[in-house]
Amino acid sequence: DARGPLPTGEVRIPMADVFVARAGDDAASINAGIVGKRALLLTPAVYSLTGSISISSAGFVVLGLGFPTLVATAGRSALRVTADAVRVSGVLLEAGTSLDHGPTGPTEPLLRWVGSGGVGNDVFTRSGAFRYATEHKPSCERTRADVHVAIEGDGVTLDNTWAWHADHDDCDGRSDTSLALHGLVVTGADVVAIGLQVEHQMEDLVVWSGERGQVYMFQSELPYKYASFKALGYHVLAGVKEHTVLGGGVYGIGNMYPIPVGIKLPATAASTAGGAGVE
Repeated sequence: DARGPLPTGEVRIPMADVFVARAGDDAASINAGIVGKRALLLTPAVYSLTGSISISSAGFVVLGLGFPTLVATAGRSALRVTADAVRVSGVLLEAGTSLDHGPTGPTEPLLRWVGSGGVGNDVFTRSGAFRYATEHKPSCERTRADVHVAIEGDGVTLDNTWAWHADHDDCDGRSDTSLALHGLVVTGADVVAIGLQVEHQMEDLVVWSGERGQVYMFQSELPYKYASFKALGYHVLAGVKEHTVLGGGVYGIGNMYPIPVGIKLPATAASTAGGAGVE
């Protein structure tokens, strides 16, 4: 092969085994297109989704070019991973479920990862109100995202992840009253996050209950526009026996409300953290 040998453990996927999604595709057409394929290539576009893109084949690859935006509407996840050893890279997931006219109950996570042993590289999420419109999301609609990213599978690795509730927008600040509760919720064991950023959600920004979690570099700017905020930037729940966070920082902007604790871990956890306080 003139291209030379591949690194150990890596494989090439021929284009015949790749479904290429383009502007105008929705969840139904993408789910139909990936049947029997080994990868999904998302070309640059804003994809308005009334359902979830569902990845159910082990070892499947999802690759975005130019950070395609997957807009979740109708309370559904934008991307749902149920298979093991899946890789997802280079995508932006956005809340598009209306706070005012959508479902009254909780929304599904923008990204729900149930399979084990997968890797997410450069996976970003955002919620708020933005001036552009899609077929299913009017301009400047206030949106709801109860959870941005939920990791339920074991052994998942996240590399460079940013879960952002907008603290500024082009809709006269309507993001401030959009609903965003948690950025990352981890229930799986042995989950690793490298370069984790979670900002401005209205309840505990990170909630971790899975065992043996490891985080290397965590950054969190608290929601400085919500005077009623009483939650934590990073919360490892009581009962977790092993957890490590190295290089953690939680902070606020300007003359904020009192923040007694930014990062809370059980006594068994190890931490080297800075910011608004560690308990």
